[in-house]
Amino acid sequence: IADFEFKPKYPARAHLNIFTAKELTKKLREIIQEDFENDLILYYYTDISTALQINDKQMREFRFKMVGNTENGGNKLKNSNDDDEKVNAANGKVKKLSIINYDLHLKGSGNECLYGIIVPNDHYKSQQDKWLWKLDDFLTADAIERKFKIKKHELPKSSRQMHSFLRQLQQKLVIEESLIDNT
Repeated sequence: IADFEFKPKYPARAHLNIFTAKELTKKLREIIQEDFENDLILYYYTDISTALQINDKQMREFRFKMVGNTENGGNKLKNSNDDDEKVNAANGKVKKLSIINYDLHLKGSGNECLYGIIVPNDHYKSQQDKWLWKLDDFLTADAIERKFKIKKHELPKSSRQMHSFLRQLQQKLVIEESLIDNT
């Protein structure tokens, strides 16, 4: 497994960078502990969470080399530190994914974090280079380790628990009367 900084094509938000099917937002709302008034509010929450994760350099692009078949008929993951061209020329496909920590928790799990799994958007027509990635699934840390061999310590940390975020919450907000008068 090789990991690289996730570099969005557009400003650090999910909008324009990551396609999110409405059905996935609905699914997410059904499986999380946190309560959101509706799917649209949850979508905006995940959009802002994506921005936080990108800005905090927590979103990483993982690359796996897929080689041969395992005994059960599936592809085997192999570490890949080469660029795409070298890996493809050497022996097969490169699987790419990114992971987002939305600070959401699986319902009934006792506070187990759910991560968004982001994959290249190969199945949808991207318009004008929008949505080069898509949200594919939601998994716990254990499920990610089983499926992708990515250890818990390699997963993105919570942006909302980072020192810089918490420090900003402690700052006193001062709104001057002139601001209100001029808006």
